Amino acid sequence: MHQAGLKGEWRAEAVPGGGVKLVMPGVPPSLNAWSRWHWGKRKAYLDSLSSSVGTLARAARVKRFQHAVVEVTYYFPDRRRRDKDNYSGKFLLDALCRAGVLADDCARLTSLPEPVFSCDRACPRTEVIIRLREPEAEEGERGCVP
Repeated sequence: MHQAGLKGEWRAEAVPGGGVKLVMPGVPPSLNAWSRWHWGKRKAYLDSLSSSVGTLARAARVKRFQHAVVEVTYYFPDRRRRDKDNYSGKFLLDALCRAGVLADDCARLTSLPEPVFSCDRACPRTEVIIRLREPEAEEGERGCVP
């Protein structure tokens, strides 16, 4: 949980079973907002997020996950109504792949359960828990490089 002195800070902590929790300040834009951005703004956002995630992962010595379950909890600054499909985790998975934390974000290697929405007026943030996922039997499936 959030501690008073950590407002707005990036941090990583171990999760039992070999997983990791990454805490990022703020909440990514909704897909509705993102889709209206100029392509250059979208690229700059993803570049910045990937760089920050990569720096955090290297500093915390986060291992690369070949098969993963990625659980996302968004802590919004208010209790407004939001659609879960507007916060699909796309930016986070793309950034985790670009940062080298995930080998690939294809469905065979990475599962993304429905996100959890919560409220923290004092410290809006995004918490991502990455756990090891058992590999699937069909290792030769096309469309996803392990």
